[in-house]
Amino acid sequence: MQPKHILITIQVQNKLVDFPHDQLDEFTEKLFKFYSRSARYQTNKGVQFELTFSQYISKFSSQQLNSFARSYLGGTIEGRQRSKYKFVLSWASRQDKLSGVMNDATAIICGEKESKTNCRYLPGEERSELTRKRMSAKKKGKKRPEEVKAKIAETKKGQTYDETHRANISAGLKGKPKSAESNAKRAAASKARWAAYREAKAFTQSEAHK
Repeated sequence: MQPKHILITIQVQNKLVDFPHDQLDEFTEKLFKFYSRSARYQTNKGVQFELTFSQYISKFSSQQLNSFARSYLGGTIEGRQRSKYKFVLSWASRQDKLSGVMNDATAIICGEKESKTNCRYLPGEERSELTRKRMSAKKKGKKRPEEVKAKIAETKKGQTYDETHRANISAGLKGKPKSAESNAKRAAASKARWAAYREAKAFTQSEAHK
């Protein structure tokens, strides 16, 4: 066993409680496997990966590493890492992710939910074209529940747009073909508006002649 490997094994051992000594080397090798996966994943995404294996181990809290160790001893560690309870090597903040450099200062070990929270877009941050296409593809074919539509409608009541905003909306819609369903809805809405207008006009005229 090489001195560097011995030091890392000791680093792992110092965070564990009641872990079988004869399985320590194998557990450390399993951790190195997950580290290597993370390194490949980040590198393939264009990240400058500078985190060493020793630094990777240091990112685990004692509680996280002992939880990981219990999964290892129970033979469920691979299944865990494919579930929502997995630990991921992620970014400490969105700003760190934007830096494109993963190192001891920018990386953390956390759950998948926390990772998504840390990497959320900042207010006013522009999405890339690829991100917008992915978001659009996820929403296609999904209908909003009626209560959601009612809440959106309520927030829009009384809302007005300035000339620049209306011009931008108009420019964005030009040249985009409307679906048959969309055309039918617009036609029905237009008919309903005209019917209401004619009814109101007829009522006004009848009242005027009384």
